[in-house]
Amino acid sequence: MEQKYFNFPIQLLHGFLIDEAHCERCLRNILHYAIYHRARSHESGEIGDRIKDAADYLSVCNITIKTIKQRGEQLMDSIPERPPMVGIGTKIFWDFRNNEKSDFEKVCLLAFLALKSINLPQPYGKADNNFMFARMAGFPVRFKNRDWQKELPEKLQEYTTRWKTTKIIEELELNWGLVYYAHYTRGFYFSFSMTLDDLVLQVEKRRKSKRQKDLKIKKKEARERVIRALNGQ
Repeated sequence: MEQKYFNFPIQLLHGFLIDEAHCERCLRNILHYAIYHRARSHESGEIGDRIKDAADYLSVCNITIKTIKQRGEQLMDSIPERPPMVGIGTKIFWDFRNNEKSDFEKVCLLAFLALKSINLPQPYGKADNNFMFARMAGFPVRFKNRDWQKELPEKLQEYTTRWKTTKIIEELELNWGLVYYAHYTRGFYFSFSMTLDDLVLQVEKRRKSKRQKDLKIKKKEARERVIRALNGQ
């Protein structure tokens, strides 16, 4: 069965953890944006018909075309061009829309979407906690402040401790399909489509290539220093 997604810009996650009302608003905005975005991607036909076709494709019933058009336009106009996009599977979306979830479950969803937005469309990506939490909060880029945790919403700040971040990553590895590797790396590497062996292979090949490149540079610099010394410079 084809997996279908509600595609949306990461900025629509802003405020997701504040309270139930904000969570509901975020999910509603994602729904409206995804339908309207899909409708806009097809150029033939009236926009109302395209919205209906998009909703039918995504199995969304009881829509109000006028509301989706108005809200979709508002959301698109409020977000800069070429925002980082991510897709939430329709099954996961309705699970979070219709069922009560703990803050930890919501945080794990945010982390999942954050990482998906970073590595798309590549098979694997590289990030650090700064970048991951920035995307979790709905910001498109990593924070520049060294004390970046202070830039986060209050409810996210408490999850930036090493212990709680580790718990989030472990949950994603166990139940969300995350493959994670951070052995002597700055930040971490991750994938949702590769095996752990394949990810480790790619990272270590990259590390070896960098070390070989650094070695060549060091040898070149040493040679140039010696030549300058021999020439009395």
